[in-house]
Amino acid sequence: MKSIVIKLLGLSLVAMACGRPASAQTYHPPVEGIRIAWDARTLRKISSDNFRNAGYARMIQLKDNTLRCIYEADGNTVITSSEHVNFSWSEPIIIAARQNSIAMAVPDILQLQDGSLLAMYNPRPRGTDTTQHFGIKTKKSYDGGQTWTDERTLYQAGSKFEDGCWEPSAIQMPDGEIQLFFANEGPFTKTNEQNISMVRSKDGGLTWSTAIAVSFRKGSRDGMPVPVLLKDSKEIIFAIEDNGFKNFKPYMIRSGVKNNWAATVDAKSADREYVLADKIPDSIYAGAPYLRQLPSGETILSYQGTEGRINNMNHSEMKVVIGDPSGRNFTRKSVPFDLKADRSGLWNSLTVLDNGDVAALTSTANYSDKRKGEVVMIRGHVMPEIMVKKNLAVPDGTNRQITAKDKYQMFIGQKGPVNLRGYFAADNKDLHLTVKVADLDTVASNPPDVELFIDPQNRSYDMPGKSIFKLSLTANGEVTVFEGEAGQWEKINQRFKVSLKKQADGYFADVALPWKFLGGQPKPNTRMGFNMSLIVPPNGSKPGYTETISGNETEKPFTWCTLKLY
Repeated sequence: MKSIVIKLLGLSLVAMACGRPASAQTYHPPVEGIRIAWDARTLRKISSDNFRNAGYARMIQLKDNTLRCIYEADGNTVITSSEHVNFSWSEPIIIAARQNSIAMAVPDILQLQDGSLLAMYNPRPRGTDTTQHFGIKTKKSYDGGQTWTDERTLYQAGSKFEDGCWEPSAIQMPDGEIQLFFANEGPFTKTNEQNISMVRSKDGGLTWSTAIAVSFRKGSRDGMPVPVLLKDSKEIIFAIEDNGFKNFKPYMIRSGVKNNWAATVDAKSADREYVLADKIPDSIYAGAPYLRQLPSGETILSYQGTEGRINNMNHSEMKVVIGDPSGRNFTRKSVPFDLKADRSGLWNSLTVLDNGDVAALTSTANYSDKRKGEVVMIRGHVMPEIMVKKNLAVPDGTNRQITAKDKYQMFIGQKGPVNLRGYFAADNKDLHLTVKVADLDTVASNPPDVELFIDPQNRSYDMPGKSIFKLSLTANGEVTVFEGEAGQWEKINQRFKVSLKKQADGYFADVALPWKFLGGQPKPNTRMGFNMSLIVPPNGSKPGYTETISGNETEKPFTWCTLKLY
């Protein structure tokens, strides 16, 4: 391998050149914690081509590690299976067939403690027949989803669309009790209001209690509940869409496990909370939340939002945010699916897989030549905060080749087939960054560049500032270094040792950043901030793009990931 020393080009610029106004950077508490890196290589269509339209999918991994996905297809509730998340999906089995003008809609699924499956769905009549009612029903399977029996009607609402009930979702408590939640207009035949109602079963879904109201904002529409029993088993929470202001936003409703749901959670209750740490303007639509909890404790929430898009539901896309173990303080927003501006990604859901990855599901026509609705899945890799043990063997672009089996510290690769994997290592002299940039079709002929952003002294500003650096690395081993200055990046002169090895599918690079340049080696467990970007140039008719680490904002150092030595 060839080690080369690059003298970086360019002269330092004056911060206030060209009449640029001064900006005062401000400290913000750093946004610490995990990130979810979405991987375009894992994009899969789940729904069958034998249906005109499919959507509203929910997926679970069974105790035997196989997968089941339940969704609505042409008014039927169906289920499909896969032996592995990367494998193909079976032709679906119909659980509840459409009956004349009644669709069996918006299903969900739960594996119970005894191994049986509980499917829940929402009969939705059309027309003027007053003998047909909106309702909530369940069926059970005792053979992994091959056959379905024990149909039950849990609730009946009105026969008109304005007096319906919607969107069932359930959890099972440690004592075996099932709590099934749904949105309910049934009690409000003279208004446009809606509550969240809940029914209980203590015998595995064979008999059910009378419905009670568990949340209600007077004059508004609580909707689309998704419950989670938190891992400490002391609190039940469920996410809803709440339009108590101007437009729907995700809110959290909560109750202690002991004497749970003893009172309805109203608008003034402390048990109703807005979930996003970075508030979205009231005018922006952000509805249809979905909630899960990771094995490490963090909660994850998806919703369909219009931030950065045309502001109506039919142009919304899936957003994912990460919260704390109590289901609060959701930050680090990411977008799993790269959708065209005139398409949508609706009725989304999340599944936590046994290997720690997260699967995101959306209903979209984005990938269909016929513009029909399909269920599509993508996987996200959970990136923990990086802890680097000093004086371990330093990665090397030739002698230490990064393979697909390696457990990378960083991953970028949501927008296309090009991806970046990265590692940090350290010794007493340098902080080392090793990256592999790869793609069989693109990189070899038109290699992308990489940018590293580092805040070695944890300034945690809201813009680039002094002692915060950007390194721009090309596939030829050329490096340009910038330092922040009042919200801008100013080119500086600096020498780094760069090791480079090109391959048919991309390249490896190792950059040694001297601790002296970074302001000195930090003490163990002292935070540094970092970010990375992958800059992919145009390739034929394909436009170029820049992709950064999921959940980070390039020009806001306080949003960057955490790096520590130990």
